[in-house]
Amino acid sequence: MTALDVSEEWQKVAKKRLKEFHNIDFVQSDISSSSLQNGSFDVIVVSYVLHDIPKNEREEIVKSMAGKLKPTGFIQLREPIKERHGMPVEEIRSLMKNAGLKEYSPIEGKKEFGARFVRG
Repeated sequence: MTALDVSEEWQKVAKKRLKEFHNIDFVQSDISSSSLQNGSFDVIVVSYVLHDIPKNEREEIVKSMAGKLKPTGFIQLREPIKERHGMPVEEIRSLMKNAGLKEYSPIEGKKEFGARFVRG
């Protein structure tokens, strides 16, 4: 398992919370510049991340994530969608589609959106 984050602070939080697990590699990097191999991940979990990435960098990041997936892999995503804190569902769907991903099992509430995105 790999825990990737650009933030040193969040890496420390993750290490503390996951200290009893010994099969986790912690990588402090963004996915685009990381040394993680393409086609090597079964699942990528994205929880409340995309909305914090500058808008002009989101497409590159999502395409990088899609490239890291195995052919049968998927991205499990959860994002806030409130106007003051979050991003529009349409933008999320567009980013995923442009990265060659299809949406399954969407859950859309007033405050957040979640879905599974698979290659295809």
